[in-house]
Amino acid sequence: MKSLRRYYIFIIFLGVLVGLTLVRRDQYMRSLAQTPADVGTVKVLTEKLEGKENVSRINVMFRTGTAQDKVEAISSLAMRIYIKGQDSASLQIVDKGANESDKIEISSELPVGEWRFPVNFVTKNEDGIVIDFAAINITKDGYLSSEYRKLATFYIKNDKEESDFDLTFDNELSFMYSKRRPTTNIWDATK
Repeated sequence: MKSLRRYYIFIIFLGVLVGLTLVRRDQYMRSLAQTPADVGTVKVLTEKLEGKENVSRINVMFRTGTAQDKVEAISSLAMRIYIKGQDSASLQIVDKGANESDKIEISSELPVGEWRFPVNFVTKNEDGIVIDFAAINITKDGYLSSEYRKLATFYIKNDKEESDFDLTFDNELSFMYSKRRPTTNIWDATK
């Protein structure tokens, strides 16, 4: 009788374990379906600075959704930006005072104390300029906004007066990760 009782207890325990596993799997699949992809966008606003010869201000703007019902909280954002020109040797990243800089300026519009910026590098090579930048939101709930907010600003100085430059994101190294599980890249590189 005792062995039969142990057998029934084992069967009940096994049934509960299988049931919990199936419930967790169902919750994971529901979470996967609720995490929207391609709602985060980044845009760049460029303007020539008056009074500064051949210097342009570049504002990097981002949002994590397109409307209040299509917005996703993010945990982090990373990007690689390439800047190339007709004469890439004449391009350089500078600060507000037009002095050469090896970092880009972090926006004061972001909530204080909620962000960390472990990567902020500017490198120059024969092809042009490469900017690597990463931002991590350290809050429990993440960051979300359906309005564009300034993430960073940098200045490009071009020694050649009539020379333009192209700015592109590396789609393989640019991400915006959702705070939900499973973590999803929500950056829509087509916008």
